[in-house]
Amino acid sequence: MALKMPSPVKDRHGTYYLRRRVPKDLLAHVGRPAIRRSLETKNAAEAKLRMTRALADLDAEWANYRSGSTTLTEREAHDLARPLHDELVARFIDNPSLRDTWFEHLYERVWFIEWDDSVFEDQRFFEDANLFCMMFMYSISSLELNRLIAQKKLYICKKSHWLLLKAVGDAFQRAHKVLNKLSQGYELPTKLEERIKLIGMNGRSEVKVPKFNAQQEALANHGPTSKKLSLLFDDWWQEAAQRGIKKSTYLSYKSTFENFIKFLGFDDMLSVRSTHVIAFKKLSIEYAIF
Repeated sequence: MALKMPSPVKDRHGTYYLRRRVPKDLLAHVGRPAIRRSLETKNAAEAKLRMTRALADLDAEWANYRSGSTTLTEREAHDLARPLHDELVARFIDNPSLRDTWFEHLYERVWFIEWDDSVFEDQRFFEDANLFCMMFMYSISSLELNRLIAQKKLYICKKSHWLLLKAVGDAFQRAHKVLNKLSQGYELPTKLEERIKLIGMNGRSEVKVPKFNAQQEALANHGPTSKKLSLLFDDWWQEAAQRGIKKSTYLSYKSTFENFIKFLGFDDMLSVRSTHVIAFKKLSIEYAIF
């Protein structure tokens, strides 16, 4: 008797997803009794096609688990992480000064810390700017490691997990060093330029140079009297209080503003970039640090 293939399930928003029970022998590896993955479509016919591919991917992933964990060499870890380096350089190659937040001068110190759950509850990491920046780089590296493992369907031992985590961080560190050089007018190394063309971006950045609208132009050219973020917030509250905004809202916003300034390491309104805001938001939402 042929086994019945699972059918796509529709959620309350009309989007189809795959749901499949985890085999008993893999429960310890997967950590939950069932897998649920969005098929990212509301079209029934398209959902059936995507379901077939998703099931094949899931079977391959479970086969990896059953074959046992893989041990990576240091070289293999760097080979796996290298595309992250190339993609980051490619994104910002035209405007390298607009690259994401990273703290190159502190990077080597990241790996002298024993990162566990207690670290993220240690108040020192929120009071000391250098420790906070190192925690930020470790968190970003961990996030990208998890995506890489999911994308490659890797099942690796604990030692290899650490090697690959550091290789991911190293890839970002090298990319930021390259972008820093490019921002000073240096040329891209030939081999790297060839690799970037191969990833389908033709060496062109997706980052656009921001353009000021009339209001922003006036702000940049003429005011305000102080360019401090903290005083800008105080100016906002003076207006907001007159409109009846509650004091509790002010205190909540003020705490967020103070954490943002601590994250930036400066209090200059006109030095803030969109990448700073994105990085702060990622740290706040995905890691619940604030």
